[in-house]
Amino acid sequence: FSIELEEGAGVEAGAVDRALGEMLDTHALVIRTGDELARAERELAELGRSGQLPLITRQRILSARAMVAAMYARNESRGAHYRADYPGSDPEQARPLAVSMTSEGILHIEPAVYR
Repeated sequence: FSIELEEGAGVEAGAVDRALGEMLDTHALVIRTGDELARAERELAELGRSGQLPLITRQRILSARAMVAAMYARNESRGAHYRADYPGSDPEQARPLAVSMTSEGILHIEPAVYR
């Protein structure tokens, strides 16, 4: 994954979208590892700091960050989602995860609570 972005310059949204898709295809497909997901988190953080991005592009990066964070938090394989570094399933993790973000941009992942 690589994209040339100039600091402070407007960036074509299509180029960023293509880079985002390539990065997710490389590191966050159905079969993944913790190392690949950690790399995806770093690359998403770098991409999010790049120049002046359109709102829709920043939202796509944020959505990808939330997905990758949830994938990384689940240390098991479940259904079609396979962690090569955690090939077995864990009954303790058989629940949906909720991802939220603080005003400082820090993501939090916790089990979803239904009421």
